[in-house]
Formats: sequence, structure tokens, C-alpha cells
Amino acid sequence: MLHEITRDPAMLLWLSGTKNTKWSPNENYARELMELFTLGAGRGYSEQDVREQARALTGFDNEWRRGLGAHNVHFERKRHDAGTKRIFGKSGSFDWQDAVRLCLRHPNHPSFSSRSSGAILSPPRLTGQRAARSSSSTVPISRSARLSRRSSATPRSTPGRAW
Repeated sequence: MLHEITRDPAMLLWLSGTKNTKWSPNENYARELMELFTLGAGRGYSEQDVREQARALTGFDNEWRRGLGAHNVHFERKRHDAGTKRIFGKSGSFDWQDAVRLCLRHPNHPSFSSRSSGAILSPPRLTGQRAARSSSSTVPISRSARLSRRSSATPRSTPGRAW
């Protein structure tokens, strides 16, 4: 999913990814990639890592037409910095795909195995007296689950709208 987000035209335009060239690296998306999408603020990356990630993320471009605006967002190899970069202590001629992989494989990136995600998605198993007291059609819902259900993404002014 992060690969798709990274090359998505909306994200590239919003965070100046199409202005990120080997001649003038732009750190906007590099910082968000680490801070918001993978590692968290201040969790295992340095300002040097941000600068080097920005170099790895260079190369995207778009065309512009009056009345249409930015369109045809694409990767253009001649705009990419193919030089050696050092990110998280690893060296290589990293590109945008490598930048994503490095973040996802970083030790501070929270991993969600099928076991842990299953615990989130499956109701708790009831044992002993709790199982006897509970009917098979109802499962106790924690307070945090009730609160998160109340604050769902569906606004009250547009009932039934799927977000």
C-alpha cells in the first residue's frame, strides 16, 4: 500500500514530489514517509536520513496544461539522483521503491503479523464463566471499541454514506 501511496499523483503533487529533482531535492515527502507513515516522529532517523531519502525519492514529474492543470504524473529517470545514498546506515543507489522498503524494514516500524492483526479483527474468545454468562450471539465490547465506533468517519449529517 505504501508503494501505491508514494507514487500516487495526488500525494506527489500535494507534497511537492514532482518538484523533487536530483538538482534540487525536496524533503517534504521524505519526512512524511518516515514521520507519519512508517516510523513516527523522532523514532530512528536523522536529518541526514531525511535528506538522503529525499534524494532517493527524486525523479517524478508531471505535465501542466492551462485549464487542466497538473496531469500525466510519471517517473522520469533523468530527474532521478542515481548516486549512492546512505539511509539508516545502509548505502546504495536507492530509488523511490528502495526508500519505501527501507522504511518498512526499519526496526522501529511497527509490524503487524497475521497473528497480531487477527487479534485486532477477531472477537475475543470467551472461556470459563465468561463464556457461560455470554450468549453465543453477543460478545462484550471494550469501552475503547465503543468510543471508536461512536467517532466513526461517517458524519451524522450524511447518514448511510460509505466513506
